[in-house]
Amino acid sequence: MPRLEAAACAARGLHAGRGRAAGLAQIGAARRDGRWDRALAPPRKAEVPADLQAALEVNPAAQVFFAELKGAYRYAVLYRIQDGKKPATRQARIDQFVGMLARGVVLHPPRPRVDNSASAIDARHRASC
Repeated sequence: MPRLEAAACAARGLHAGRGRAAGLAQIGAARRDGRWDRALAPPRKAEVPADLQAALEVNPAAQVFFAELKGAYRYAVLYRIQDGKKPATRQARIDQFVGMLARGVVLHPPRPRVDNSASAIDARHRASC
């Protein structure tokens, strides 16, 4: 599914007369079946869908944790919900992610940073001997 920026770029190309038959057919099919309207926004501009927002409002712990998420962690949730094709899949994902957020769990937990200063390396070496 194209991102919103790709859809906008394609639209500009169409208006400039740069479209080819195969590409125009794909864009026409996407407009007819709704994919064009469901194109994903880039991470910076992604908005919380109404159904997810409603589910978060019912679960204050999930709402607070989601509000604190930054960048890729937030977009990972939004992308996976938006990517669901069937309404049942979308609702199941919303339920799953609201539960995870309520527990303070993210999809891709950050790896612990390793201190690679000379003194830390020396201390690890002494501890392993």
